Amino acid sequence: MSARIVIDSKRVVADARLRVAIESPRTGVLGGFGTPLNEFRFDIRPPTNIVRVTLPDLPLLMGAYTLNAAVYGPGIEDFIHRRKPGATFEITEPRTASFGMGEDGVVRFDHHWELLE
Repeated sequence: MSARIVIDSKRVVADARLRVAIESPRTGVLGGFGTPLNEFRFDIRPPTNIVRVTLPDLPLLMGAYTLNAAVYGPGIEDFIHRRKPGATFEITEPRTASFGMGEDGVVRFDHHWELLE
């Protein structure tokens, strides 16, 4: 999954940071991450900036989710703006089933089975 995050600004913000979080209405915040984690650096320049975040493996089960975004300056106290709720998206497959008949919950766990003698 990829998301384009559009940041409009009237001023330059050097060494900005962006944080995204994925939420489920069923369980709340599933997790989040910020640009410093991957040492991705960028400056905000007027009038518009577009940052793309790509999640190559999104192990979510069927349901509705939101991708929220927050923009910060270089310091921990430099909060600029938050978009919550942000973009909404829906996972439509695979269908979930509980009672030991399939998958259920929010997160898909990669797994395999083997019979040990």
